[in-house]
Amino acid sequence: MAAQKIADRYELLREIGKGGMGTVFAGRDTQLNRPCAVKILREEASYHPDAKARFEREAQAPARIGHP
Repeated sequence: MAAQKIADRYELLREIGKGGMGTVFAGRDTQLNRPCAVKILREEASYHPDAKARFEREAQAPARIGHP
């Protein structure tokens, strides 16, 4: 079975965690050809402005971290 693709860029390989806001998958960024984590916000949470803002902050935080 082929991996599900999100935004024509991220392949979802397997579920690695689930929480109150959503589900986290091990994935692959097909444009940069590297592993990544993909968090999918639960539909119910997407209707709550505070939850959506928190999700966006969580998504931006790793981008600020430099890698050796």
